[in-house]
Amino acid sequence: IVDECGVSGACVLLAADKGSGKTSLMYGMAAAIQNGESFMGQLSTQKRNVLIWQADESRDNLINKFNTMGVEADIHLLMADEGFSDLDLTILSQVVLEHKIGVVFLDSVTTLLRGKGIRMNDPEFADALYELNHWSSENGVLTIISCHLRKPDESKKVREVSSDSIVGSGLQSAAVSDI
Repeated sequence: IVDECGVSGACVLLAADKGSGKTSLMYGMAAAIQNGESFMGQLSTQKRNVLIWQADESRDNLINKFNTMGVEADIHLLMADEGFSDLDLTILSQVVLEHKIGVVFLDSVTTLLRGKGIRMNDPEFADALYELNHWSSENGVLTIISCHLRKPDESKKVREVSSDSIVGSGLQSAAVSDI
């Protein structure tokens, strides 16, 4: 669906440092997919209906960011501050079916699972990601979820980033299709 980033049925973990622009990157990618345009002027996309399930920002913050970025796309939204604060695959399935959604962005899955009492360091966090990965595959939906990297080791001159750099249970990188 997005060259170099994700295919239908995959669950992709988008990992980066806090404040590095993961949400803005996701919004830009969502708009490109919804409109069937290239992403960042370089990566081709296949037009799909998009859903953003936003748990870390309010609708006002999202709209302000869309306006600042110049995002003009008819993207479906589920907002934590409007009652959708816990990841529920039944609700997700209903919205995907009703609106023929092909791509789901979860920002962030950590916040969406917190309401279920699951912390990112718990092994159960990976179980929820396995379930989400299976759901993505079964429904043929590209699911992109954001997460943070561990703080860099200041004693090293060069930072090496690997799947071990992701904050939380080390099992989560095995629970998704791609990172």
